[in-house]
Amino acid sequence: MEIIIDPVTTETNPLLILPAAALALVVGDLRKRLVRYLSRWGHHATLISYFEAWLLSQPGSVTLREGRARVLTDTGQGAAALAMLDGLDAERPPTVTRRQLRLRALLASQQFEQAHALIDALSEEPDQLVYSWLQRGDAYRAEGRYDDAAAAYAQAALIEPPGPAHARRMAELALDLGDAEAARGYIDALMLRPDFSPTVADLELLLRAARMDQHPSEGDLAAQLAAHEAEERIAVAGELGLHAAAKDEDHGLVDVPAEASPPVGGPAERGLPSEAYTALRELFALNDFRPNQARVISQVLAGRSSLAIMPTGAGKSLTYQLPAMLLDKATVVVSPLIALMKDQIEGLPPAVRERSTLINSTLSAAELSARLRDIAAGRYKLVYIAPERLRQRPFLHALKRLGVSLFVVDEAHCVSLWGLNFRHDYLFIGQARSELGDPTLLALTATASAETQREIEANLGMVEPISASVFRPNLFFQVLKAGNRDEKQQMLVELCKQIEGPIIVYARARQACEELAAVLRRAGIAADHYHAGVEGRDAAQERFMRGQTRVLAATVAFGMGIDKSNIRAIIHYNLSASLEAYLQEAGRAGRDGAPARCILLYASSDKARLTSWLNEGAMTRDRLREIYRAVRAQMGGRFEIVDLAAAQRTIQDEDETMMRVGLSMLERVGLLRRHFDQPRRAMLTLRGPEANEGFGGRADHAGTGAISAPPALDQIIALADLQPDATVEVDLIDLAERAAISPVDLESWLLSWHDEGLLRYRPGQRGPLLELLPAPPDVGERIDRLLADYQARQDQRVESVGSYARAAKCRHRVLSAHFGQKLAACRTACDICAPERGLQAGNGGGRRTLSGPLPQRDSDDGRSDVQRILDGLHNLPFPMGRSGLARALKGGSNSPIEAERCAEVGALRHLPLNTIEELIERLIEAAYLARDERDEYRRLSLSITGKKARRDPSYLPEWES
Repeated sequence: MEIIIDPVTTETNPLLILPAAALALVVGDLRKRLVRYLSRWGHHATLISYFEAWLLSQPGSVTLREGRARVLTDTGQGAAALAMLDGLDAERPPTVTRRQLRLRALLASQQFEQAHALIDALSEEPDQLVYSWLQRGDAYRAEGRYDDAAAAYAQAALIEPPGPAHARRMAELALDLGDAEAARGYIDALMLRPDFSPTVADLELLLRAARMDQHPSEGDLAAQLAAHEAEERIAVAGELGLHAAAKDEDHGLVDVPAEASPPVGGPAERGLPSEAYTALRELFALNDFRPNQARVISQVLAGRSSLAIMPTGAGKSLTYQLPAMLLDKATVVVSPLIALMKDQIEGLPPAVRERSTLINSTLSAAELSARLRDIAAGRYKLVYIAPERLRQRPFLHALKRLGVSLFVVDEAHCVSLWGLNFRHDYLFIGQARSELGDPTLLALTATASAETQREIEANLGMVEPISASVFRPNLFFQVLKAGNRDEKQQMLVELCKQIEGPIIVYARARQACEELAAVLRRAGIAADHYHAGVEGRDAAQERFMRGQTRVLAATVAFGMGIDKSNIRAIIHYNLSASLEAYLQEAGRAGRDGAPARCILLYASSDKARLTSWLNEGAMTRDRLREIYRAVRAQMGGRFEIVDLAAAQRTIQDEDETMMRVGLSMLERVGLLRRHFDQPRRAMLTLRGPEANEGFGGRADHAGTGAISAPPALDQIIALADLQPDATVEVDLIDLAERAAISPVDLESWLLSWHDEGLLRYRPGQRGPLLELLPAPPDVGERIDRLLADYQARQDQRVESVGSYARAAKCRHRVLSAHFGQKLAACRTACDICAPERGLQAGNGGGRRTLSGPLPQRDSDDGRSDVQRILDGLHNLPFPMGRSGLARALKGGSNSPIEAERCAEVGALRHLPLNTIEELIERLIEAAYLARDERDEYRRLSLSITGKKARRDPSYLPEWES
């Protein structure tokens, strides 16, 4: 990509001037980065020219047209920006973002009357109320009505505690009035906030103030800003494939082209050829990549193995479907469910679907052979397979001869032994990939904690993680608290009546799904139930997919691979088994990008019930011993084909999960090993007289390394008593034992000799081949450590999901932190940050979970509501429970004590009684109050944290108003 550097410019700093051909390749995240840099540092003329170039190839792009209108507004060309917005609004309904942009354009063009009309319209929307008052203040400032502007900003501060946006506006207003000291005061106060770091905008405001009154900090601030721009320019230059050179005495940093031709795009897109964009447009009918898609595809095409962690709806499938069309050989996709494979193929564009196929247990031998021939001929480039297919040695043998360019593992979290979606066959994927010659690996999952990522790497091989943010702003997360089952059901009915569109209700037990569906139907709601044991579940799924059923009550098995993008709510009737599971299940809502709700119905007893439920199905030493005995009873020697269904019947457990987890644990402690699935018997036919000469060294052996040298063909001929052109049935386990080799290695050699035309090998029905290993001397300690680890991780999962339900801070932030990501409070997308957006549910629709900023008492008492509760509990003449404390704080005839006995009696009379009780409960959950659960009246006391907060307001919770 040719880069032209023009260090002499009319703008503030030297710029990267890209020719049109190179500019066209700057897309996705890199384009956003470049636009951000140019906009932030005032390089508007260059930015406008770039938008014009991009619009030549994508004239209909809404994003590009809005971006150009934004730059026009920033440069005072409000009328031109309005013309662009008028065109967009004529094509499609205006979004909130576009209306906000229109407001800025109206102010830029000094059309104040229209601006105020738009502000009035915005103020009628609850989530735009604060923004509308801030914008009203901006409008008054633009008109020179500074007192009115101050009043508008003050009104915004009354609705919501002042944040950075408010502080910056107050600083700008102070600068308009010529008060540099006041402007500095606002920004300095902002910088004192915990976890706040100054932005470029803050430094610019301070620099303006310093220049206004010639403050001594002017030089330092100017230097800081110059350093910030230089740092960002170097970063952008690097992403464009440039090297930052030494400093130019006249013009500062100069960007120099790399010695070699720089690759296309930055790290996010580096290495993407033009064919990738052609395929994107022509095969998939898309104009641009979503965030992180280009980054993953570039890794794949460069042959680098990766783990892509991308939330539902982020477009994971494209990251391997597009490369599959460009790579020389086949792309193999391991997918855990047959239904999921079928849905993915059916959802492909026609041109891609024609070159895709699936291979699973439903195929006959003839169908399998035909598809393998088509893969060899290049007809199929994208091949979906079930994980159990990888244990079939002949299939891998054939696949290796055909060649595999890319090996994809979908739903990679299934490899985690401790996960709820664990699939035993996923543990074999690493060995299967090795058999194929270690092709490039792409592992995909919607969610993976750091612990799960480590397990994926340990089992699949070294991968470079590419993590997208788990934050999806269109999802509103909410927790509604209920006292008992009847309250939960009443809440559920009201929620399903209030929320329009398709809804999935997740319940843990099959019986609960049926019961909830019946409750909803009695309430006049079109509802059905779905679980693994119900007859006609496919029909129930089809009714829901077609919209004949609006609400589906289901176990969590429903949803993986279900391509229904318009689900408007996911309601969890019970706690999920882990926070990973909850986010994955809740993430099935709103895949179309439209607003959707993720609601958890939570009772204080739910955590204990989840623990009890998990413990019922937990692996124990006795259960592991039963599984080992059941398997060993079938072992006739060191190697044996085992009937796992019969072993499961022996331990009298209907849940196959226990058997597969048990086998995996027995492998981990060194008691047995599961190999490729193997036939017990096979038909062998010797071909030609040259067989007796011995050809052991000619085969392409791909065994397990269990033997030191390959057997000679004449040895096998002799042991099996083979005669030329005669077919003999042999017992492979017995034959391998007599040849003193592993049955796994024997089949590998038989397949090789078959390929060479030396004999014909026709295997019989396959089954799991287990190898009994000598018990390690410390096997008891290994088992204890493994079970203790299993229990500890299970307890950790329960605690994390319980903490989410009880959290008093941004729910998106809690979820992001669990996955090792940092996120600022969402402000608008959860019941903590935006309680006014939460749906009400409960008795008569009047009950809801208390969250978000709490109301202040209108009196001369300066204490907040939380402080009054802490003081009230401290000053009580005798201990009380939640109800008694709430009635005392409410005051009136229901108070258990007189006002003379406690100063806080009636201190919260401005709040409803149930709100006081919920606030007390919230303080208990946040560990400011302690409740004696052994006491008959469950009396309360101040915790250590509560005592500190009572003396020092800095210890008060972050949600304190």
